[in-house]
Amino acid sequence: KNHWRFASDGWKGFVMKFVWLVRIISVILMAGSIGSVELKRIDEYTGFLQVALGITLMILSNFWMREVRKEIKK
Repeated sequence: KNHWRFASDGWKGFVMKFVWLVRIISVILMAGSIGSVELKRIDEYTGFLQVALGITLMILSNFWMREVRKEIKK
């Protein structure tokens, strides 16, 4: 027996893993930009844009997760 989660769903399992990867990247972007601004590696505007990108990726990943879960329930 195959006990992998979403293994029988094909592309849906791949999309779920991709969504989690996007979430991890968004958290790294948001946390890393704050530290980079404090260390004066980037300016405040670039830090703001990086945090905005991280928030946007988090919102999109939540939307994608809902859509995939709806497809799995079908």
